[in-house]
Amino acid sequence: LVFVAFLALTGACWRSAVVAALFGLHPLHVEPVAWIAERKEVLSAFFFLLTIVAYARWVRRRDRVSGLAVVAAFVAALAAKPMAVTLPGVLLLVDYWPLARLSRDAVREKIPLFVIAAVAAVWTFVEQSAASATTTERSIAAWDRITNAVVSYVAYLQLAVWPAHLSPWYSHPALEGPRLTAVTVVAAAAFLAAATFAAIRGAHRRPHLAVGWLWYLGTLLPVIGFVQVGEHAMADRYTYVPLLGIFLLVVWQAAALPLWQTPVGRSAGALATAAALGVLAILTWRQVGIWRDSTTFWTATLAANPRSGVAHYELGALLFKRGDVDGAIAEYRRALKLRPDFAYARGELGNFLAGKGRYAAAAAQYRKAIAGRPRAAEDESNLANVLLSMGNTAAARRHLERALAIRPDFAEAHNNLGIVLAQAGQMDEAIVHFRAAVAARPGFGAARQNLAMALAQQGRAAKGTPPP
Repeated sequence: LVFVAFLALTGACWRSAVVAALFGLHPLHVEPVAWIAERKEVLSAFFFLLTIVAYARWVRRRDRVSGLAVVAAFVAALAAKPMAVTLPGVLLLVDYWPLARLSRDAVREKIPLFVIAAVAAVWTFVEQSAASATTTERSIAAWDRITNAVVSYVAYLQLAVWPAHLSPWYSHPALEGPRLTAVTVVAAAAFLAAATFAAIRGAHRRPHLAVGWLWYLGTLLPVIGFVQVGEHAMADRYTYVPLLGIFLLVVWQAAALPLWQTPVGRSAGALATAAALGVLAILTWRQVGIWRDSTTFWTATLAANPRSGVAHYELGALLFKRGDVDGAIAEYRRALKLRPDFAYARGELGNFLAGKGRYAAAAAQYRKAIAGRPRAAEDESNLANVLLSMGNTAAARRHLERALAIRPDFAEAHNNLGIVLAQAGQMDEAIVHFRAAVAARPGFGAARQNLAMALAQQGRAAKGTPPP
């Protein structure tokens, strides 16, 4: 489809074929294809390119069917992944070159597409904010987001040219370090400014440079990190569509070199192109192996990024699933050494320690987790459980009450608080919490049993019958 789209725009068969080959063989593009959770990236790119094909047809024919196809394909691209909001801007770029039809009318005819894109952008931000997808355990300051975004633009280019150290996870420097230096940020900003200035200044002579460069900058903008989504600094999958701009720039500029004017030059150029594609194919084959299973995935992440607390955490989770609790605890401690504020890992480490009967150590981890994320009802409840095991009923009750203040429908906390109250002889209050546990989770067998026992004991007390 990449070939069809670029052929429809430019009419250049061989150059379009090389762009398509680069797109298909580059190892940066393994992640969205190999990772089933990112099928949305591939689907969105499919409709993104289909929109371009439909648009090229509409420019030639100006018929209603082609126009409706443009809108329908664009909406489908947005539905698959909102990153496609930049597509109307890309259509304006191809209006400038190669279609050579950029005008006020060309801008006006895209107003409906820009409106759809704006609605999709607002909707996505609201939805992600509500789901906390744009936040992390530790908020990232605006300056850290901006500097990371600037450096990431250049880092993606470096990986495109030399894809030797790709990682499934790139740690954010504000979270796991090392911090970006002023020299790095200034150098990256200077490079971006110079490249943008040169591309725009030379647009009248080499329009493909301006179009390719602005395609890259623009299509990366929604995911470059100004608005943080998750805890990573960057991700290979984000280059899936943006690198098409760089491939366009490189291929068309290479085709303009004098060497293509002679038979010997053409042969040398063809051999160099084939060799480059062969190297990319080998690197891609190696990169695919990383995605064989979760162990190879996170092991490769640590090899490329030894400071990743997230990778140690995930390896610990894998070890726990295999029954190696001690190994899991060791990995979680490594994660916390790298990221002491990793509250979620502290909570999980507390669970492992509690499972081994190390209640005091578990309680210490839960308290640190609560300090890192005060609104975590699970940590409050888990701390209460280990306090109960240690015989500290009064403190356990306080933490269960805090858990329910945070999450009123927390069935386990209602059940455990009911047990504490029943043991204290406060049967009426205990029954209230047992009922709440059953209401929150009707299939909660232990809570139903506790409710039945409490009601039976309350009935005996009403009749003056001592409990058995």
